[in-house]
Amino acid sequence: MSDKPGQYTFYVNGEFLPMSQAKISVLDSALHGDSVYDTLRTVNGARIYRIDEHVERLFCSCRAAAIDPDISPDDMKRILNELLDRNRHLLANNDDAWLIPRISSGSLLGGGPNVMVMFVHLPFRLYAKFFRLGIHVIVSSIRHVPPQCMDPKIKYDARLFMHIAERETRRIDPEAATLLLDIHGNVAELTDASFFIVRKGTVITPTTRNVLPGVSRQVVLELCAKLKIPAVEKDFQLYDVYNADEAFRTGTSYRMMPVSQINMRHLWKRVPGPITQRLLDAYSEEFGLNIAEQYLSHLSSDERAELEKEKLPHGAE
Repeated sequence: MSDKPGQYTFYVNGEFLPMSQAKISVLDSALHGDSVYDTLRTVNGARIYRIDEHVERLFCSCRAAAIDPDISPDDMKRILNELLDRNRHLLANNDDAWLIPRISSGSLLGGGPNVMVMFVHLPFRLYAKFFRLGIHVIVSSIRHVPPQCMDPKIKYDARLFMHIAERETRRIDPEAATLLLDIHGNVAELTDASFFIVRKGTVITPTTRNVLPGVSRQVVLELCAKLKIPAVEKDFQLYDVYNADEAFRTGTSYRMMPVSQINMRHLWKRVPGPITQRLLDAYSEEFGLNIAEQYLSHLSSDERAELEKEKLPHGAE
């Protein structure tokens, strides 16, 4: 990927523009959180993964938020594919990117919606080590907004509670992910991902009552059915997490990533666990590339060797 972000092309209200020229008014309602968005990623720089599902979710969010995008889902798919075409030459070998469409209700002074799509390089080096070591998860004191107040199926921008929770996490471990509980003490979701545990051979994830129905989450459930791995969606608590055999998270950029610690506690001797690894292998096959290896390939041979030294079994507490 080019190291000059100004070379990237963005989309704003019918125009494909250099990033430096892609602008909206300071009066746009998005600055008040009145906007919805989605995140998609490329595969080998050649195609956009599950574009239909992501665009459908974006337009469902628009309808639920009473935002008229003034374009059709097919229009959005054409925009996304053209944006990839215009930026593809900036992708180096084994690089990929996020495409992030965002739709606001428009200016506070009136007028139509603002439709924007960003093109952002995936942070391979930032996440690479977690495929070997697992990621640390901190449970926040901030609780998830209950569905009685805001439906979590809407992927909306006004998520101050999540940003506060992430800042709380960074004070403990700047590299950790943030897990939210609901107001009843059930595990909900990470601020940027869906959360899964594996217990006694069964893959368990929260119901969609108080979480975003993630596309990557759905792929994992499909893979469980294909591989005949038992999977359930149900309420569970931190007690169940502490007594799980494995844990992992799912998200757009990295698809699946093992979890190694919860609240500074090393809970699992093997990371990734056997079922997590089996699902990650199947996900890679379905996705069309080796997900973990793509991230790890962005490290030097010395960095990879250091990771292998660091990857020592932890005794479960």
